[in-house]
Amino acid sequence: MKRQTLNITQTVEYLGCSRSYVYRLYAEGRIEGYRIGDQKGIRFYLDSLNDYIFSRIGE
Repeated sequence: MKRQTLNITQTVEYLGCSRSYVYRLYAEGRIEGYRIGDQKGIRFYLDSLNDYIFSRIGE
């Protein structure tokens, strides 16, 4: 089954945070995604974003 993805703009809106925070979460391995070429950016997996959100609810 294909995993649904969001681009950086959609991810920022979905999480309600800044672009730099999203990139930091990705770099730390707290959300999953994959790079599109050298210049196109990153696509973030929606299920990974949901996992991150649910992990934050208990904090």
